[in-house]
Amino acid sequence: YANNWRRFQSGLIKFFQPISDISKLREGFPVIRDYEGKECRLPFNSTNKYAFSINEFETPNSHYCIFTKGAPERIWKLCTTVDERGKPVPKTVDWNHKFEQANASFGKNGERVLGFAKYHLPKDKYPKGFKFNYENTNFDFNNQTFVGVLSLSDPPRDSVPFAVLKCRSAGIKVIMVTGDQPVTAASIAKQCNIITEETVNDIAERKGKS
Repeated sequence: YANNWRRFQSGLIKFFQPISDISKLREGFPVIRDYEGKECRLPFNSTNKYAFSINEFETPNSHYCIFTKGAPERIWKLCTTVDERGKPVPKTVDWNHKFEQANASFGKNGERVLGFAKYHLPKDKYPKGFKFNYENTNFDFNNQTFVGVLSLSDPPRDSVPFAVLKCRSAGIKVIMVTGDQPVTAASIAKQCNIITEETVNDIAERKGKS
C-alpha cells in the first residue's frame, strides 16, 4: 500500500500544480508545531492507512484545521459529517449508500481511491498557542467532515498479463499481495489474468452485503 500511496501523491501533485502553485498554497496554511517543536504531521502507515496534518487555518470559529487523507473506508469511519456545498451535514444512511456506491464504482474499474476529510478545531477548546501532542492525540480526531474521494488510474504494465499466463501455463500458482481495497484488488487481478470476471463479481457482491 505504501508504494500505491507514493504514486497517488505524485499523481495529485501533477494534477494540481497547473491549477495552483502547491508551494505557495502550502505557505498560506503552514503546518503547526507541537509542544516539542516538531511538525504536527503523521505520515501514512500501513496500520492506520491514513495521514494527517494540523495546519493554521483562520476562520471565525477556529485557528487550526486537521486535514486527513487515506484509505476511503478508513477516512469515512473517522467522520460524523459530510461536506455539502461547503457546509457540514450529518452522515445518514443515504450518505453512507452514496459513499459506498462511489467507492465501489471507482474500485471496480481498477482505480485506486483516496478519501479526504477535515476538521476545523473550535477555538474555545483549542485557542491560539494550544500545545498539541499529535503522537498521543490530545485533541478531537473522530468528528471530522468527509470532503470526498479522488481516484487514480494506475493500470498494470502491458507485459504483466502475459507474464502471469506464462507462469500459470508452467504450473506456477500466481498470488497477488496488495493493500488495495478488495474491489480494486479484484479488478486489477482480473486485468493481470490472475482471477476471472466471475470472481470479481462475487467479491463485489460480498462487499456490498458486508
